[in-house]
Amino acid sequence: MKEKIGVHYKYLMDMLDRWNDRMYYIVFVYLKVIMDIFFVVVASQIYQYHYYEVHGNAIKYILSWVIYLVLVVLMPKKENSIKTFFLHIQLLIMVLPMLTLYAFTENRSTIYILQVSMAIVLEILVLKEGKKEYKPVRIKNLKAFVSTFMLFLIPLITVLTINYGGFSGFSAFNAEVLNNIRANASYPALLSYLIMWCIHIFIPFYIVYCLEKKHYVLAAFLVFDDIVLYMVLAQKIIYLSLAVILVVYALSKTGHFIKLMHLAVCVGLTAMIILFLVEKSDVSMLIIICVSLLGDRFLFQPALNKFLYYDIFSQYPKLYFSDGMIGKCMGLTNIYKYEPGQLAFGYVWNGRYGESNSCTGYLGDGYAQLGFIGIIIGAVVLALLVKYIDHYCDNIAFGILAAIMALYVVMLNDGALQTVLLSGGLFIFLIFLAIYTEVNKADRKGLK
Repeated sequence: MKEKIGVHYKYLMDMLDRWNDRMYYIVFVYLKVIMDIFFVVVASQIYQYHYYEVHGNAIKYILSWVIYLVLVVLMPKKENSIKTFFLHIQLLIMVLPMLTLYAFTENRSTIYILQVSMAIVLEILVLKEGKKEYKPVRIKNLKAFVSTFMLFLIPLITVLTINYGGFSGFSAFNAEVLNNIRANASYPALLSYLIMWCIHIFIPFYIVYCLEKKHYVLAAFLVFDDIVLYMVLAQKIIYLSLAVILVVYALSKTGHFIKLMHLAVCVGLTAMIILFLVEKSDVSMLIIICVSLLGDRFLFQPALNKFLYYDIFSQYPKLYFSDGMIGKCMGLTNIYKYEPGQLAFGYVWNGRYGESNSCTGYLGDGYAQLGFIGIIIGAVVLALLVKYIDHYCDNIAFGILAAIMALYVVMLNDGALQTVLLSGGLFIFLIFLAIYTEVNKADRKGLK
């Protein structure tokens, strides 16, 4: 059995080694075709509410292809580069679903999709491959202390979370009680931040770091701790982030991560379409769950919410950061009673404001804050952050960087850039990079 797997794996790696530009473009064309088919044939049929109703428009469909192909041509193709990885995964989970919704649903703004496309092009230009301008920041002699401190801090946060929120056990996996678990939870302000940092950066970072250093028992303990936190908090981002970092870390070890990522999405969407068509008269719960998690929650719902943010804040006053900490520091008053996500939910569901909080992403939030200028500022700041992180590729294992960056791209598909920086712990990741960076061979020669 192992020999057969080894033969198939070697064949796949040999095929990827021979990958040329023609194959690259064939896969990208197929990816857009299969994403469109998946939405029209599967997602829109399972989720039959009016924002997913299919209304074909030839002009918008052609424009979606033009935008997509321009971005594909401009995309860098270098493997084992954080800049390339970021641009490709962003295109896959943020931009491509938006283009699909733009082409196949009514009232999706051409102006907004062009603004988003301009922001992505600007990111590509900022992240263009070139000579590295400076060596990464390195904080010496703190690695052992910080690792030991985190080994005690993570279990402590878990115990305090259980103490304040209670332990729901396996009932946290029951969709019918999720909202009740979340509604009944109440934590002190400092502990709330520590919990968010724990699930967004502490545990994910140390899982992949332990895997890289072959500390498998400690990695398994951290995975167990993550599952325990889910049984308390019942937040889907916990098991989603766990799946993301483990899959990305494993694929990064092949040396063909970008290619395998696109192939995996093509195969996955194709398989779900085939299974849905085979079971169309009696669709199984497994297919519904897969479409719910991957199709609706992961791809199309965040894309739809970005359009909704544009619809709302193109008609009503912008936020100008009055809804968050930046606005409070500047003495700004939020004119809206509800959070932006609650406004978007009420906008969709006939005025049910305040009942739920629709997620957005940095592209939607940027427009809500400052309009087109907000999108551009967010894109430039994010591109500069990615460029800074890319400087660590020679000093920290690519698998660690790719796994955590993938997690943050998922968060940026749901949340504002400033929220991800603070609550999501992106600033802590930047500190970890400086602490855990290692001296490479070129640096050692320079030190002699």
